[in-house]
Amino acid sequence: MRALVSASDAVAVARAHADRINDLSRRLGCTPDEATEVVEASAIELLDDVLYRPHLVHDLVGRWFADARRLAERNRSARVLGTVDPDDATAKALHDARHESDVDAALDKLPERGRAALLLRDSYDLPLATVAAGLSLDEATASAVE
Repeated sequence: MRALVSASDAVAVARAHADRINDLSRRLGCTPDEATEVVEASAIELLDDVLYRPHLVHDLVGRWFADARRLAERNRSARVLGTVDPDDATAKALHDARHESDVDAALDKLPERGRAALLLRDSYDLPLATVAAGLSLDEATASAVE
């Protein structure tokens, strides 16, 4: 079976969105190591789908975000958000920044899907079709998620 997406398109997506996937994973509660694992594993899953199941990939970016969200939920630590391991300097810095920022505080109050929708739509400025694919919803429902 032939891929419907070129290798150069897949590489361009990876370069453009790897940091966003990492950021989303961290905001969904992953530790730095877990977020890195989510980026790597979801990128490999995406490329595997592009190569072997191209009919399943209607939107490269949206598919990547959907896979990353699923992996982040599965791989994040059991630690409660807001609880900081004193030996994890990155988590402490993010924790401190979170408490200094009204935006981060508001994000923390949203359910996971609402937080992801806000990040995809507003922070990452992705088109609605990509947001819908990233949330595994249709466009009408994705535009209404709060």
